[in-house]
Parts: sequence; C-alpha cells; structure tokens
Amino acid sequence: MLEKKFSSLKFNKCLLLFLIFFTTSILSFTETVKANNKYNLTVELEEETIYLEDSVCLNATFHGAQNVPQPDFADTDGLRVKYIGPSTQVIMVNRQISQQITHSFLLIPNKAGTFEIGPFKVNYDGQLYTSPPVRLKVISSKTNRQVYYPQNTASSPSGLQQQTQNSSAIGPSALPITPYNPALGGISSNPLGQNRPTSVAVNEAYESNKIFLVLEPSKTEAYVNESFPIILTLYVKDTGLKDIEYPVMEQAGFSAGEWQEPMKRQTTRNGVSYNVLIFRKDVSAIKEGKYSLGPVKMGCKIVERVSQPSRRRPAFFRSSMFDDDDFFSSMFQRYEVYPIELRADKKEITVLPFPENGKPHDFDGALGDFKMKVQIDSKEIRVGDPVTVKIEITGTGNMDTITAPKINIGENFKTYDIQSTKEKTRKVFEQILVPKTKDIKNIPEISFSFFNPDTRKYITLKEPPIPIKIIDRPHEEKIVQVVSNQGINQLKVEAPETEEKFGQDIIHIKLDLPKNEKHITLYNNKLFWLTQLLPLIGFLLFYFLYSNSERVKKDKKYARGKKAFSKSKKGLKKAAQVLSKNEIPRFYDEIFNTIEEYLGNKFNLPAGVITMDILSSKLIEIDMNETLGEMIKEVLAMCDMARYAPSLVKKEEADDIFEKVKKIIEQLEKVKS
Repeated sequence: MLEKKFSSLKFNKCLLLFLIFFTTSILSFTETVKANNKYNLTVELEEETIYLEDSVCLNATFHGAQNVPQPDFADTDGLRVKYIGPSTQVIMVNRQISQQITHSFLLIPNKAGTFEIGPFKVNYDGQLYTSPPVRLKVISSKTNRQVYYPQNTASSPSGLQQQTQNSSAIGPSALPITPYNPALGGISSNPLGQNRPTSVAVNEAYESNKIFLVLEPSKTEAYVNESFPIILTLYVKDTGLKDIEYPVMEQAGFSAGEWQEPMKRQTTRNGVSYNVLIFRKDVSAIKEGKYSLGPVKMGCKIVERVSQPSRRRPAFFRSSMFDDDDFFSSMFQRYEVYPIELRADKKEITVLPFPENGKPHDFDGALGDFKMKVQIDSKEIRVGDPVTVKIEITGTGNMDTITAPKINIGENFKTYDIQSTKEKTRKVFEQILVPKTKDIKNIPEISFSFFNPDTRKYITLKEPPIPIKIIDRPHEEKIVQVVSNQGINQLKVEAPETEEKFGQDIIHIKLDLPKNEKHITLYNNKLFWLTQLLPLIGFLLFYFLYSNSERVKKDKKYARGKKAFSKSKKGLKKAAQVLSKNEIPRFYDEIFNTIEEYLGNKFNLPAGVITMDILSSKLIEIDMNETLGEMIKEVLAMCDMARYAPSLVKKEEADDIFEKVKKIIEQLEKVKS
C-alpha cells in the first residue's frame, strides 16, 4: 500500500516538473521571438520588366508578426490588381527566431509604359508602417492587334477540346479581341462571383495570334437576290475556350438565314496549327449598291492558366533542382476565366443590278443555274375533266426567286391557282387545266427564264407543246357543277337522267323537333355550375391552411411574427386590468414584458438582447419614421424609471404610456415583417 502511494507521488512530481519546464520553454521562445522581431514592411516585384500580355507577382512582406492585414495602396491607371492571398513563415537562424507574413498580388497590365505602384501602408498594433513605391516597366508587343481585358475573372480549369479532321489553311488576317459588353450577349459579367478591378481599353499590340476570327464571303460582287455562302472561322491555339456563343453579324442590305451548326476542324495557317470552329450561312442582297457584311461579334470565355507566385512555395522547392520541374510547377498553377468578345472586320460587297441587254420578256428575277422538267398526269381526257401539269425546277441558286413558269393558255382552258412546294435544290409547281372544247390538240409551250450570275447571261428554258387527246362527253351524261363557298367550280359530278324517288325506302329527315317546354338542360342550371366550384374552393382552402401550417413549422421568423400581435393583445389586456387596480409598478412590469416580447417576435430577436441601437436599425430597414423610435425609447425609459424609482411615476403618465404602446403595435402591424 505504501509502495503504491510512493509511486503515485513520484509520478505527480515528475509531471509537475515537466509542466514547469514546458511552460518556461514556451515563455522563453515567445520572448526570443519578440526580441528578434523588428517590425518593418518591404515590397518587391518578382520581375521589374514584362511584356504587355504577361503578368507579374507583387509581394508585400511584413517582418516581425503574422496576424497582419494586407497593405493598402492606391489604384494605378493601366494596371489590374488581383489579391492572391497570404503566406506565413517562421525562420530560425543561430537560435534567433523571426516570423513574417507575405501578401501576394497579381498585376496585369492594360497598356505599355512605366508604372509607379504604391506607397504601401499597413496598420499593426496601433502603429503605421510604410514602404516606398516600386516601379514596373511594361513593354508593348510587335503585332498590330488590339487587346482589351475584361472586368471580371473566375477560376475554372476548363477549355475548348477539339479533335477532328484536318482541313486546308484559311485566309485573311487576325481580328482584335475587344472588351466584353453585357448588352451584346448573354455572358455573365461575373462568371463565378469573383471580382477584378475595372480595366481601361487601350490600343496596344498583341504578340501572338492565339484567338481570332476570320470572315470570308465567297463573293465580293453579287447580283440582286443572288444567294451566296459566307464562312466565319474561329481560330484557337494553345488556349482554352468555353461558353462559345453564336456570332452576331451586322447585315444591312442583305437577307440571311440562321448560322448552321458549327464544324470542328484542325487546320494549318501560315505554318501554325490551329483548332478551328467553322460557322456558315447563306446571304442574299436585297438591292443594288455597295454594302458591308459585318462586323461580326462573338462572345465567349477564355481560360488562362496562371502560375502562383514562387514566393509562396517552400524554400526546398525553390532550389535550382526543382525550379524547372513540370510536376512541382503544376502544383502551384491555377486557372482564370475571362469573358471576352471577339470581332471580325466587315467585308465590302458590291451588289450589281440585272443587265438590261438581252433580258427576256418573261424574266421575273430568278437567279441561279436551273433545269426544267414538265409532266402531265394524262394525255387522253374528256371535255370538262381536269389535267394536272407538273413543272419541276431543279438546280442551284436562290430558290425563293423562282416563280411559276409561263403557260400561254388562252381561252381554251379553265385554270385554278398554281400550287407549289419548295426544297433546298428543287421547286415543283402544279397547274390544273380544264379543257372547254374538244378542239384542243395540245398544251401550249411552257417557258422559264433565269439569270446565271456565274456566266452573267440570261437563259430561257422552253418545253414544246405537249400533245393531248380530248374526247367529247356523251350526250346522255349530265354535268352537275358543285360550287364551293369561295365561288370556284372545283368539283364536277356526273348525274343520271332519271330522277331519284324519295320517300319509298328512306324516311324523310325531320328538320324540326317539337320542343318540350318543361325540360331544362343541366348546363343551363346556375346552381349546377355553382356546385362545381365547391371542390375547387375546398382544395384552395386546404392548400392555404396546409401551406401556412408548414411554413409556421419551418420558418421561425414567420411563426414568431404571426403570434406577435395575438400575444401583445393578451399582454395589453392584462396591463389594463392591473392599471384599473392602480397597481402602477406592476403595470409597468406588464407593459415592459409585453413590448419586449412583441418586438422580439416582430423582428425575430432573441430575448434579452433588445436595445435601442438594434431597434433603430430594424426600424430603418422597414422605413419607419423617427417618431416611432422616439415613442419606443420613451416607453422603455418610463419602464426603467418605474422599476428603479417607482415613487416618481404617476397614474396619468401610466395612461399615456398605455396608449403609446397600443399605437406602436398598431403602426408596426401595418408593416410586413
């Protein structure tokens, strides 16, 4: 037994000595850190000279402490600044311990020039620490493109993935990247909720042709109504894109359809391999003159990979052995998404009129290269029977400009409206002809004229007369003409000479039935329709009650607001009873409990934390006047006075307070909580 007590005492003594030693070490460490930490702020750029399309990291290091906020410095015109984040470090050299915190910023230039950034200021422990400005030189690039940077960014490792077939190189020059304008498209100006400082657009060169648009019309000269294709190509190299929108093109003087589904390709341009997205659509000129196709605008988001500043990496990985290692460098990289708008320059198109020389008399504006085929459904018909002439026009060109070919019918045929159907390279007309006499020998010649823009010549296609045989209708046949409500004879029925006798085998149809005055239809009964509303009313009532019950269970604020008025009525009733008994101190207790509980329920405030500062902010939120706040303040003050100096309160003042509390509750009930 004594051995156990001795062993326990020995253990406790060892534990006490360990705690004393540990505490002493901690205090010694802290004092050593404080002794070696001289507070000062230093700022440096990782590079002092960069190109326009590059970015650079600025590091602001505060020596001597770690819980220091980021320094303040003024905005610099022509630079966008993005805060990356802090990093901390504890250094021990020859048993001397120091600590520091580094705040890193990413600087992105909008224009070339020399920029002075700073001075830098930071408040710590009641003292102001400063650092002088730093200078950054931005060198412009050598190409003739414009670059503008958007106002907002976000992080997302997304890009444009294209793996398709190869195609030939495609022409004109690269187009500028312009700043995103929310009014022109549906791209969010703040994709993932991160903000960048506002940028200023400038005309500066862009070194590489990584993203650009090329607009290529197939013709620079066209005739009125001539349909020709245009191609818009998006070139992308070593850059990710996402949320690519359909192009928007200015096309005054032209009619055009919608852009076709884009095709993905890989192509080579000027010896450089690109991923391309090809948009195509057909346009046609409306009238003669000189017009422009474009400019073309396209919204999208560009995904850039941004390396984290090297200062944030541990010193072990910043050695020369690991600086160029792809694995370790990729660990400190992130992606940023910029909304941009690409632009393709306009192209001039000359729209020519149709030449007057050699224009056929039956030319109606058909434009293209066509062939004509004519068929009839029967070559032997009776007088009065219809014959259908089918005319098929096929070829390439603007099918909307094709009108029905001309048939010199004369007075020997009765005609009806021509019916037509159109496909992409085919248009079919159907003409119904009804011969009036048996003397007709053929269907007259059919001609169709069009203008070929490739050869710049008029062409007339002719179908020679088609022989037909007309058979006279037998004399005993009688033609009964049935006329439609439009007044056009569209159907002919043969009827026999003998009249049909009715009434022997078929009962005559009765047009009128005797009316039963006593019979009242159900749908004319108003009571019937009123009873149909009862289930709907019952359902709506049930739904309202159920929804209100569920909201009371789930929404604490709503539930407290619902019961605030009813509880205040009970409290006021009880206060009135106490006041009638002239129990003034107790009356003020009831009034205080009532107003405190009501305001807590009304504004969803916990009990015991209701102060005039909190109530003032709540009253401002619901746009209540200052008079109400003064009334609440007066009521609470009188309640405090009655609690601590009951001899100073009077019966008349209690009546006035009671009325003010009622008025406060009435005014607040008019506002939705």
